[in-house]
Amino acid sequence: MGAVASAGQANAPLGLIQQLANDDFAVAEVVLRNSSVLREEDLLGIAQTKQQEKLGAIATRASVPEAVSAALVEHGDDKVVHTLVSNQGAKVNRATFLRVVERSETSTTLQAPLANRKFGRTPSARLRIGYLSSDLRAHPVGLNMAPILEHHDRRAF
Repeated sequence: MGAVASAGQANAPLGLIQQLANDDFAVAEVVLRNSSVLREEDLLGIAQTKQQEKLGAIATRASVPEAVSAALVEHGDDKVVHTLVSNQGAKVNRATFLRVVERSETSTTLQAPLANRKFGRTPSARLRIGYLSSDLRAHPVGLNMAPILEHHDRRAF
């Protein structure tokens, strides 16, 4: 009961939360899932233990940093990775995403959550658009494209 009460408190002592997170899974689960006191390095240390139940609990957190996601993909079984990829609060960088795609080639468990995941662009990322065709020079298609190209807003893309 103490772990449950401590896990939800933002002012819980870090040492206590770390101790609870490293305890048996029955005690650690609620802390790993919910504690805002645990730091990224704490989660990475727990991921290094390769205890699949704990990795699965970390994968369900409301927010999972990129480095922790990478560690979960590295050390987790397909069930852990499935949970992580299904979690929209998990930040997944390109290298981790490609590793999951690679694993999904031999794991049908990973295919559905990977296909269903919404990978949104970050506001600072620019979408690059290119227009390439041999018909853009002296061809009716090129002449009809001229107004589109003139009104293309380069600041938006």
